[in-house]
Amino acid sequence: MIANEDPLQGKFLCSIIDDAKVKSKICNCMLRSLPEWFAIENAIVDYVNNVEEMVFFAVFLNKVPCGFIAIKETSGHANEIYVMAVSREYQRQGIGRHLVTWAKKITGEQKKRFLIVKTLSSNHPDDNYKKTRLFYESVGFVPLEELPQLWGSKNPCLNMIVTVEQEA
Repeated sequence: MIANEDPLQGKFLCSIIDDAKVKSKICNCMLRSLPEWFAIENAIVDYVNNVEEMVFFAVFLNKVPCGFIAIKETSGHANEIYVMAVSREYQRQGIGRHLVTWAKKITGEQKKRFLIVKTLSSNHPDDNYKKTRLFYESVGFVPLEELPQLWGSKNPCLNMIVTVEQEA
């Protein structure tokens, strides 16, 4: 694990996780604790299995994970936030913003121009995902394309994108 400097007022430890089993365990525990966002069993299983091969960053308080993000390489030009979660009790404390900032930094260091994320479209009335879209907009993402059949007609997908600063 590699600790970062004080991005969250020294309260939290922020680390890159390399161990595949630790990634899966953090992902599984956190997603299952947030059924308002993650309630489809086969999706949870896919996330848990797929994060093992991805760049993974977690935020801890007293050695307990309270947020994570997994980054998927999609092309030579973009990365995707494959999955991200922040424990309910730590939401709105800057952890999500920090995770996205880190994802943008990694993407820029890889000389990629874009970071994308898929979320539930506004054509679905879910209030939790409305908050999710507003969060992503607050960190610079804009709607790019609606993909109504990607997750099935009952779960229309919205692809959002942000341009990142590339490292020199």
